[in-house]
Amino acid sequence: MTNNLNTEKKIKTKISRYKSSLNKEKKTYGSINDGAGKRYILFSLYFLLNDFKKSEEYFKWYEKEFEDDSGEPVQKLCWAVSLYRMGKLDQAEHRLADLMLSNLYVIPKILGRDIKKYAIWHSSSDESIDYFDYFPNEVLEALTKEDKNWIEGLYDSFIFQRIRQRYIEIFNELQNVDDVKSRRKLIDEADSLLDQLSQSKNKKQIKPLSISHSEESQRVRGGDIKMKTINRTVITIIPKQPYIDWANNVEDSAGYDKNYVTTILIPDKYDEFNYETYMKKIYKEIFVEQLESWMTSPDDWPEKITYKIFKEWFDVLCSDMTWDYGDGDIEHDED
Repeated sequence: MTNNLNTEKKIKTKISRYKSSLNKEKKTYGSINDGAGKRYILFSLYFLLNDFKKSEEYFKWYEKEFEDDSGEPVQKLCWAVSLYRMGKLDQAEHRLADLMLSNLYVIPKILGRDIKKYAIWHSSSDESIDYFDYFPNEVLEALTKEDKNWIEGLYDSFIFQRIRQRYIEIFNELQNVDDVKSRRKLIDEADSLLDQLSQSKNKKQIKPLSISHSEESQRVRGGDIKMKTINRTVITIIPKQPYIDWANNVEDSAGYDKNYVTTILIPDKYDEFNYETYMKKIYKEIFVEQLESWMTSPDDWPEKITYKIFKEWFDVLCSDMTWDYGDGDIEHDED
């Protein structure tokens, strides 16, 4: 008990010292530069203190003083989890998604997952795979099992996977784009990806998707249902606006009034790093199936069916871990 009180006292002393330093800087110069990053350290200190009222007061002060600040991953983790503990779930979800895109490796490493380095352009060292090595141990140790379950549920949810997949695609493209306008367009799209959280009408969370069963199985928390991995990678095909516009403009169309998705299974040697290699082999068949599901006559289809048009008409979400909650063997249609 005494150790806890001493630790709390030390944290409060640091908070007071850092806040005084920042306020002094503003009083002296009219604004806060904070080259040492004290504003970020304060997020960690308030997180360790776990004082919701004081934390919320600091969050509001920070947003007022640093309106255009891009932040950094440790700060974003502390902010997201603090909001979750406060019950401010929508805000917490947005902050966690922001963390996910600010560093693609932090959340998987927090969850104890193996992750490879993405072959994409990183604009700063904060985005690197090595960043996690410098994460404060005190912050990681302060994460509870409940915190991690919440993080995992959102990270594996459909909307988070969709945002993450497109972000990876954009920054992969940026490696080979030199034209300023084209780069600006891609970066603007990346900056707007989090808007999908508020636009999404269905925030239903799903367990991770990635046919024989693995011998290893995992019992679902609090129940007798077992989930088993199967040796397939899951690809989800999601219609985008060009497909929806086409479906609604076809003569005698019933009207495309909700978002339909299609899920396919591909060999598990393909993952989020190389799934497009396989998709380029089968996209025409998928494209035709999607067109036929709405209009069987090829006369109503686009004149060309190319992979470029396929990507313009559909989002493709890859998930390389698939869990089977069902009983019995998986059966194939023989037709």
